[in-house]
Amino acid sequence: IGSVSTNQHEKDDPPQLNKKLVRQQQLSSAAGREQVLHATHRGGQNDPVSSFPAQQGRGEQISHPMLSLGSLRVESTVVQRVQRALEGCANNLTKQGFGRGHHLSQLLCKRSSPPINNTNQKTMSQNIMFLGLQTMKKREAQSELNKNLQRFGSRHPRVGESHQSLGLFYLFSENYRDAETHFGHSVRIYTNALGIKHPDVASALMFKGLAHLALEKLGDAMTCMLRVRRVREDALGRQHGPHPEIGAILNNMACVQYELGDYKRAESLFQEALDLQREVFTTEPDFLKGVSIVLCNIAFLHAKSGSFPKALIELEGALQIRQDILLEDSSRMSDITENMAHLLAIHQLQHGAVNLDEITEVYITMLRKSGREK
Repeated sequence: IGSVSTNQHEKDDPPQLNKKLVRQQQLSSAAGREQVLHATHRGGQNDPVSSFPAQQGRGEQISHPMLSLGSLRVESTVVQRVQRALEGCANNLTKQGFGRGHHLSQLLCKRSSPPINNTNQKTMSQNIMFLGLQTMKKREAQSELNKNLQRFGSRHPRVGESHQSLGLFYLFSENYRDAETHFGHSVRIYTNALGIKHPDVASALMFKGLAHLALEKLGDAMTCMLRVRRVREDALGRQHGPHPEIGAILNNMACVQYELGDYKRAESLFQEALDLQREVFTTEPDFLKGVSIVLCNIAFLHAKSGSFPKALIELEGALQIRQDILLEDSSRMSDITENMAHLLAIHQLQHGAVNLDEITEVYITMLRKSGREK
């Protein structure tokens, strides 16, 4: 009936009817857009919250940055340890999908290798270029946050994600106070919107803990990491036994205990991490790299207490993983070979040698040559 009626009207007054149909379509489209907008704010099927999984399964894990105590020759600062951990996990951050609203790789101020000691060797033009890129990345991240605040309100997970991205930007660019603030917002929003067991809560907490650590707020850093451990153990299910991710968390807790001066507690946590890694052992490269980091950290503590033979055993284990299993080249294993060479040089010094640095360099050359021959 409607079809016949429409055809009759088209014959009588086509222009007038066409205008009416166009107007009806416009009203219908506007109503549809309004429904979508209301559904978004209500949390309906169009709500971007749905893109945040309510809970990850036990088989999935977070790849946390892993702290390393570093060189025995010249002890690293807390900031250097934090930056080294961040640089080691930058690629994994992108794989895990942080910064879903934009390309995270464009926000992270990753340094070029070698990362820490070459800042004074940059030319003025390189420094100007770096600062310019920093400013652009910061504006992009801030713009994303403002857009999400206007669209979703201050409690939405998308806003938490924007705070997370800004926190990562500031963390990588060593602005730890602003990083601390943004991660705090992110933790609160994720917890309220997604629940305490959601993996994004634990990730934001770990990064917040690293910001605290860089600021030498050691008690706050330990509090964050204890919360991460509790949250992840509850989410992953303790009844099913240990999980590889917990080893990385224990390692970071141990490093904070070292900074607090509690070396016995640090060694106990490192050993707990290593025991867990042995129990859940896999040949996955990131896991094996994590095992080598824990071995190096245990070796560091042994060396500091004067137990050089024990330290060398742990370093040899770490070197075997990186060299024989992961097949890394010698330039990427310098942290291990330098510490081994330093310990061997100390042994020679105790038996009449004169110059510790010269002997260390000799041993470094020998170890690198041995690695290439293999």
